[in-house]
Amino acid sequence: MMINTRQKISVGAVVFILLLAGVLVRPINNFFTNADVDILFALRGDRNASKDVYFIYVDSQDIDALGGWPITRDYWGYLIHVLHNAGAGVIALDVLFSTENSRYPEYDKDLSRFAQIAGNVCLPLAFSHLEDNVTLNDAVFLLGDAPHFPFALLDSSIAGRGFSNLADESVARHSLLTVVHHDSIVPSLGLECARRFLFGDQAKLLVKKNRLVISADSGKVVIPTDAQHQIRLNHFGALDRLQSMSLIDVLQTLQESPDSPQLKGKLVFVGVIAPGAAPIKTTRLLSSFPATLIHLTAAENIITQNYIRTPSALFLTLLLFLVIGATLFGTARKLRRIICYFVVIVVYISGAVLLFKTSAFALPLLQPLAASLFSVTTLFIFSFRTQRKQNQKEQEQHAHAMAAKQQQVAEAQNTLKKLQEQLADAKVRTAESAQAAHDQIKAGEKEIAKLQAELRDMNAVKEKMTAAPFEEFPHIIRAPKSPMNHALDLVLKVAPNDISVLISGETGAGKEMIARAVHASSPRAGGPFIAVNCGALPETLLESELFGHEKGAFTGATSRRLGRFELADNGTLFLDEITETSANFQAKLLRVLQEKTFERLGGEKTISVNVRIIAASSNNITARVSEGLFREDLFYRLNGFPIDLPPLRERRIDIPFLVHFFLNKYQHQKLFVSERALELLQNYGWPGNVRELENVIRRAAILAHSDGRTLIQATDLPRSLSVDLSGAVAYRSFDEHVLETLRALKFSHSSINQAAKALGEKDRGTITGYLRGLCFQYLVNSNFDIDAAAARLAGSDEPEVIARVKAKMNHYLDGAKSRKKEATLKGLPKFYHAYLEMIYKEFEISKKS
Repeated sequence: MMINTRQKISVGAVVFILLLAGVLVRPINNFFTNADVDILFALRGDRNASKDVYFIYVDSQDIDALGGWPITRDYWGYLIHVLHNAGAGVIALDVLFSTENSRYPEYDKDLSRFAQIAGNVCLPLAFSHLEDNVTLNDAVFLLGDAPHFPFALLDSSIAGRGFSNLADESVARHSLLTVVHHDSIVPSLGLECARRFLFGDQAKLLVKKNRLVISADSGKVVIPTDAQHQIRLNHFGALDRLQSMSLIDVLQTLQESPDSPQLKGKLVFVGVIAPGAAPIKTTRLLSSFPATLIHLTAAENIITQNYIRTPSALFLTLLLFLVIGATLFGTARKLRRIICYFVVIVVYISGAVLLFKTSAFALPLLQPLAASLFSVTTLFIFSFRTQRKQNQKEQEQHAHAMAAKQQQVAEAQNTLKKLQEQLADAKVRTAESAQAAHDQIKAGEKEIAKLQAELRDMNAVKEKMTAAPFEEFPHIIRAPKSPMNHALDLVLKVAPNDISVLISGETGAGKEMIARAVHASSPRAGGPFIAVNCGALPETLLESELFGHEKGAFTGATSRRLGRFELADNGTLFLDEITETSANFQAKLLRVLQEKTFERLGGEKTISVNVRIIAASSNNITARVSEGLFREDLFYRLNGFPIDLPPLRERRIDIPFLVHFFLNKYQHQKLFVSERALELLQNYGWPGNVRELENVIRRAAILAHSDGRTLIQATDLPRSLSVDLSGAVAYRSFDEHVLETLRALKFSHSSINQAAKALGEKDRGTITGYLRGLCFQYLVNSNFDIDAAAARLAGSDEPEVIARVKAKMNHYLDGAKSRKKEATLKGLPKFYHAYLEMIYKEFEISKKS
């Protein structure tokens, strides 16, 4: 199939117009630029921060060691003192001292005095909110309103201050450098720190359209910005990429050795990173990034001139012309030209990553690469027929392999049948020869079992195992007679009531799924369902998460926040892993459950809520109560209606349906599962339950796809699912299964019936025939010593069990004596016939003697 020149030009023109729109339309351009930079961050990874900056962090351990939060101001004053003595170039404390301390005014005076002596201290101020853009001196700014400055005495003692408000975006990509307040330009904390570090008190800040200039007699620095005077941050990544030390460690180290750490001439930035005491942001390198490091990153970027730069619209337009040309060239008929095109793409991406790593310049990625869709589509058309022929060839090869394997199984079965007939007809004279023949037959059976396992691994389960839709809870995948149905029946019964529910089940068994089912079937279904994992949060953060906090309740609480109890009002609150909470928190939770009222952190107003509580635990909560690790009164409050979820090992009937569901969920609808692989999945214990099964199926599907197969086989499953995927080690003959089961049942009166049921609903006569054969075999191999034979066959030291086996042997021997050989042979498996022949010979010898 060929593509003519007109088609090439038409498609190329459409692609170019779309890409050009992405350059000229600002929202589209911002979207692609953000995506490009995110990709480059992911490809580059972390980087080392400049040696000119040093970070002193305050974590939970520091707060606990210094008497809790907020830290008293005498410690901050002492820290400024020791940092000044250590020769720090600029000292920045990202702590808002907006009010005087009426209780300890001497601490305020000491803090101000140390800041004045140091002469290089920068502190933050905070605006209550930032308003719409205003124009000043031909430049566009955000307007800061209702600022919170350091208290007056301290404000007059510091060298500089900058606002600590961050750019309003979910992922921290930018740093806002300036805002306007009362016709005055106010720098950010990061910009102020960089300005002081670069040029000291003599630094001047000149703001122009789309750029800032820091100048002094000794030089100047030009900072290109966007229209709102933001720079795109070049993040360094994790904290270990930055010279850093905790507050306590710094104080101890400087006391013992004033020259270590080396702080002379550096920008020393002090910030709080303790959970609950400081806000958290997200970057494309870290999902949890302390907000204080945004200011430090901005300062470091400005000092080193290492912020991210992006190309101009003219540069992008020229680049797109080249890309479109390469696209049309790359979709030529010859395969080697297509390969050359993809080589160019790889080289371009590699160069973009190298340029980003060395100079923080972000070349566009997504927009140029979008042009390759034309080439990819054309390549797909060319390769479609070849692929179809290849698939047909593979299907034929698979069919031939299946036929060959079936032939091997048939030949092995014929060989085994001949061995069994020869053993039955042969005159076996010794126990050794009988045992050797028996072992030969067992080896043949094992070989057949191995071949059959390989054959089942080549044969797909063609039914797609789609569960019939259930009227209730159609989203919960299960078989019609699943053990999960009992739990769902309980859900239907308890859902209309407001009684608290306690769900118990192993990790991954679906506790939150059941909790959502209770909520969805209740009169509260129109209200919110709020889930909280109590085991994933520390106690201080959990309390704030559940009850909320008022503005100013702690450092970083810049606004009121509603807790999960308030958010779940008139709905359902799901408390997962409730046993992981502390005794102190349990007492607070009990009070809320009893009174249905609470106060936010830092608040005095009592709040009433109407919330249904569903709790869950993967631990044995009753045992926790007995051990004193969980409050008994809280347990009875939560345990209004218990629901126990069965683990997956007790829901093996559901596994085929779950496998089909997960294959569809992850877009693997064309994959099938072999009979052997499904056997392994159903025989595994699944300690991780449904969550583990989901991961196993995803992994197996990836492996099958990577090999170009449409069949998930045993080799695609983790080795933990089978000792030996070949089937050789895992195989046991049926008589071994019978013996193991009878021994487990201690040869009791009902053991034959129970064994028949346990071994696949076998006939009782079949189990009896194998037991008779085993008795004859063990008797012959023990030289007709019935006591020794009974002890060996029982496999136990218990006299009662041995006595039962001995009684069985005597019963079967008496039957052989009283009946003709032909009658005794009836129902006895063929490979035990030789042992019966030897028993009859022993009878004849006994008569003669």
